Amino acid sequence: MFKILIADDEPIAREAVATIIKKHFLEKIEIAQAQSGREAVEKAGTLQPDIVCMDIRMPGLNGIETIRELKRRYPEMIFIVITAFDDFDTVVEALKLGVQDYFLKPIKIDDLVRSLQKAIGQIMQRQDEREEALNLKDTVSKLMPELEKELIYTLFIGNIARIYDYGYLGLLGIKTECGGCFGLRIDAADEAEAQRAAQRIKQYIKNRYRGLSSSLQDGKMIVFLFEEITVKDREFWLHECAKNLAQATHCEHVFLSVAPYSTSLHELRESYLTVAAVLENSNGNEGTVFCKTWDSFSVEKRTEYPFKLEEMVFQEIRRGCVTAAHEKTVQLFEVFAQISQGSQKKLVGEIQKFVAALIRFRMSVESEEGTEDSFDLFTDPVELMNRCLQEVETLCHTAVQPDKETANESIRKAIGYIRENYRNNISLCDVADHVGLSSFYFTKIFKNELGMTFVRYLTSLRIENAKKIMEKDPAVQIKELCYEVGYNDPKYFCRAFQSIEKQSPTAFRRALKAKGRQEEKECK
Repeated sequence: MFKILIADDEPIAREAVATIIKKHFLEKIEIAQAQSGREAVEKAGTLQPDIVCMDIRMPGLNGIETIRELKRRYPEMIFIVITAFDDFDTVVEALKLGVQDYFLKPIKIDDLVRSLQKAIGQIMQRQDEREEALNLKDTVSKLMPELEKELIYTLFIGNIARIYDYGYLGLLGIKTECGGCFGLRIDAADEAEAQRAAQRIKQYIKNRYRGLSSSLQDGKMIVFLFEEITVKDREFWLHECAKNLAQATHCEHVFLSVAPYSTSLHELRESYLTVAAVLENSNGNEGTVFCKTWDSFSVEKRTEYPFKLEEMVFQEIRRGCVTAAHEKTVQLFEVFAQISQGSQKKLVGEIQKFVAALIRFRMSVESEEGTEDSFDLFTDPVELMNRCLQEVETLCHTAVQPDKETANESIRKAIGYIRENYRNNISLCDVADHVGLSSFYFTKIFKNELGMTFVRYLTSLRIENAKKIMEKDPAVQIKELCYEVGYNDPKYFCRAFQSIEKQSPTAFRRALKAKGRQEEKECK
């Protein structure tokens, strides 16, 4: 819905412009009128119009003064001047104010329609840009946790060059390499309470610091906090951070290890090794241990391959639970980082054990897609981890697949369901649930069978039915038609119609009426 304000002191002139608009833009325009500049300013405050059609000579505030005031309040408002006043200086002043068009009365209908179409196009473009910006913001917010995990992995394995190459700190809004590393062991009554404590720490860090935290594994987690602190205040800052993190858990039994303040990513990596070593040897202690030096000789304690955790990954894959399988895989990588003790070669070796397990699992479910060669392309541990995560997600979708006959039956049922319910607000997930398939697999077989996506099919079906309704009743209101075929927004319906038919619903209806008149003439 677009809003237009017509400001002119002559009622006949206002009605003439309103009539043109109603005739050519019936489905998407709300019109208001004002008989003076002052009234135009007042109505603009209430209506918030997208477009203002403005006369120049009006009582009180003239058109130029009114445009200037409205531009000050609403910079994106579009102005079209329609006036009998052809003073050159006034025209120049109007154009300086950003007026889109300056027409002299009597205005030609085609000129006004073209100007309004141009203005509406600009407004729609702005709306699309805003929507795109919101989508981008949403995408970035969803990516942030993955970026944080990757930075943590990279710090764990000591690949500092990768952090610089990919600019992880900048992407996460972290402006310094300085800060502290803290190791926590949470001794809670059960695993659920420990996880809640870990979530409280994550939320506290998000609210109070620039920082990152690993997931909780066997009651232990690592926290990195980034902040530039003067030399004399660093010890105090570390003590305060440790105290705040312990309090944020809301648990009685907490152990913390705190490394010396770090001034570079290399030192931060040493800090991680130090606090991890202290955690491994804490043996049920409570309280806080402040390490005075980096003990990177660290604990050569042997850690066995986490077969139990690996099996939990495959259990989630069998259930098709993408999120849970992803989380378990991330925990598996954190264990690999602890086992490797900073050795990239050893880390790659541990990950390759998991790769072998993934390949065996894929062979066991008889998937047609081979993956052995694809893993061989990766020698960097982080890239290999990301490839494993992609494989885990793929397996969640493809571990169990219907045969060709089942797929055909599913598509038949899906089409029947869509045709029965296209007038309702149905989604891909609704249809997939109806036929008993995952959204991922349904999307794939639907496009393979019909040669188009679900959204395109649903849109085409709705527009085809809209055309049939208009053919039966060319006088039907666009708004009514929109709701009749399953849309809740007339503006969105018009855009969908345009994308399929390459013309607006109004133009299609006009063509129908013209065809009808031609047929009547031929019959006579």
